[in-house]
Amino acid sequence: MATSRAIVYVGQMGADTFTQALNGVLYTEDQIGFMADRILWTEGQIG
Repeated sequence: MATSRAIVYVGQMGADTFTQALNGVLYTEDQIGFMADRILWTEGQIG
């Protein structure tokens, strides 16, 4: 009983870590897209 609970607990921790890593990647991609939009807008202002 205790062993199976421990396995489930570790599996849940792994899933949470994976979710956090995935959210971090998606957030970073959003930031990069936002910066790219700003750069394009700035170039449009200069040009």
